[in-house]
Amino acid sequence: MSDQIIPIDQLLPNKLYLVALMGRPIFPGIFTPIMIGNPTDVKVVEDANAGDALIGLVMM
Repeated sequence: MSDQIIPIDQLLPNKLYLVALMGRPIFPGIFTPIMIGNPTDVKVVEDANAGDALIGLVMM
């Protein structure tokens, strides 16, 4: 790991799509299916996929 300081605007994307999850937390490095049925969340995933963007998962 580098000790170099990286400005936050170079680390994070300009736009981050968020999907709120209920239930069990999702941990980094763990592959697990996520069922998304809410039409609003489905639209968020489709928009992110169309623009080759990142999706952030947050717990409610």
